Amino acid sequence: MGLQRKATGRTVTMTARVQAPGPPAEKHGRPRVLGESRLGLRVTDLDRSARLNVEVVGFREHVRVRDEVILSCGPWVFALYSSVRRDSHVRVCDLYEVGRAGLHHLAFALGSAEEVDDAAVWLDQHNVRRKKVRPGFTPGSRFVTFYDPDGIPCEYYYMDAALRGLVRHGSERGLG
Repeated sequence: MGLQRKATGRTVTMTARVQAPGPPAEKHGRPRVLGESRLGLRVTDLDRSARLNVEVVGFREHVRVRDEVILSCGPWVFALYSSVRRDSHVRVCDLYEVGRAGLHHLAFALGSAEEVDDAAVWLDQHNVRRKKVRPGFTPGSRFVTFYDPDGIPCEYYYMDAALRGLVRHGSERGLG
């Protein structure tokens, strides 16, 4: 720990939603979480899932090894893991189940409600199964739900300024 290694050009630096370090955590106390690191999904066909996330969703393939693909979009990192390995306890036929405890969906932020409509057209052009575009839960919000190759629900979502204000001041408004 603590050793710096030379940059390889393949290192992803996490900067989004990471708080500046404050006082060190107490020894054996609650960990001092700086922010999100990455999300990892186990998929049944690594190449097919990587192709969807690069060609349709908009991630960049950062690193690929035998059973894993690391994707990035700006400072955010997304990992895909092959579920077909000798040491895997997940069978290929165990696809994502919406009602099962765990991941509910993935949402990718867009810049406007119009971009959500455009994203729906883009998904159609790439034959990606989707639901109809709908309003979000706050005025001005809009989203379209689509499905990855394993049936995991994903969304392109525009969150209006009113909601961003609620999140920023969430504890003052009963959200935090």
